[in-house]
Amino acid sequence: VRRAADAVLRREGGRLLQYGSSDDYPPLKNYLQARMRRDGIAVEPDELMITNGCQQSLDLLRRALVAPGDAVVSENPTYTGLWQVMEPPGVRLIGVPVGERGMDLDVLEAVLEQTKVKLIFASPNFQNPTGRTMPLEARQRLLELATRFQTPVVEDDIYGALRYAGRDLPPLKALDAAGLVIYLNSFSKVGFPGF
Repeated sequence: VRRAADAVLRREGGRLLQYGSSDDYPPLKNYLQARMRRDGIAVEPDELMITNGCQQSLDLLRRALVAPGDAVVSENPTYTGLWQVMEPPGVRLIGVPVGERGMDLDVLEAVLEQTKVKLIFASPNFQNPTGRTMPLEARQRLLELATRFQTPVVEDDIYGALRYAGRDLPPLKALDAAGLVIYLNSFSKVGFPGF
């Protein structure tokens, strides 16, 4: 990391140490675009938003899409940071159990039939904290439910790059024909938190 940072500072230090564009760092956006396309996600640079991490992304999504009293579905158990973001403004966080195949989609369907849900929060790859990975057919069914009930899915894929064995599965966003998936990713789990 030090060698890479030194090389970039030598090459672009004069520009990088100044205030940058409000539209993020173009080489990083180009890299992310290529990486996402490799994973089957067609994206243009102006569709990417770079934040300080998934926690900030969740906060921005809550502020933009969820009002106090709205219902949000998440896996149960789930990433504790989601509670920290959703709880203070009075969002109703509805937990759906996680089993061997990830989120229990029968329970999710029942919740969607009974409650108007603003967002579904899911981590299909190595779910935090269970480590479960949702199989392809379950991912497809989750998207079918989201489409049927017109409910956006926030896909937290921060652990997707940590696969050491087995076949890579496409992110929900790569399977999303309805445009309902909001894809989140981060460098903190494959690099280090402050990066």
